[in-house]
Amino acid sequence: MRLPWLMEEIFEAWDVAKKRPQFKAEYMITHNIVGALEQAARAAAARLKLSGTETEKLVAHYLGYTRPLEGAGVRPVPPFLFVISKDSRDHSPRSIAR
Repeated sequence: MRLPWLMEEIFEAWDVAKKRPQFKAEYMITHNIVGALEQAARAAAARLKLSGTETEKLVAHYLGYTRPLEGAGVRPVPPFLFVISKDSRDHSPRSIAR
């Protein structure tokens, strides 16, 4: 009998959560696993049949997920990708540097 109410609660929670980034496979980013990110970019480029130059741009884009944005006109963004390591025993900055 509570199912409709529960569904409404879930939709309300999602309404709040969808304002934040929703990442899958975030550990490749939070642990700075550049090899896996590069492989993922190259696999996506092959699937999309990108040229060599476009592939390298996509690889650079994927690798950029592990670094803060820089350059003129870049607005500061909270480091939401790295928050997991702040107070985590398993995801310390030291373990990420490995």
